[in-house]
Amino acid sequence: MNRFTLMMLTATLATAAQLAQADTPPTAPPKMLIHYSDLDLSHPAGAVRLYHRLQTAAETVCTPINGEDVNHKLMFRRCVADALSRAVTEVDQPALGAYYRAKLEGRNAVSPETTARK
Repeated sequence: MNRFTLMMLTATLATAAQLAQADTPPTAPPKMLIHYSDLDLSHPAGAVRLYHRLQTAAETVCTPINGEDVNHKLMFRRCVADALSRAVTEVDQPALGAYYRAKLEGRNAVSPETTARK
């Protein structure tokens, strides 16, 4: 398997940060490097593990806009959703895309434990 890396770009976070500090010059969106060369994305278990890595990374990158009030909570959720969507699109692997769509549609997606037993 080729060595893959993924840069998560969170434009929503950059926009929110720029709005919060309008008097400062714009900066590049935060990035996080995610390695997944250790995963076999042709199997559901690998896709599920990558999805969880991407989700954790999105939450980490978006944490600075998470706050106590409802608006900040909504901005955080939107930031995470946007970052995760872009990351899944960029990886462009069928198993990951299928798992992501199942999660979005509220269907029971395959868990790593289930696929490990097969």
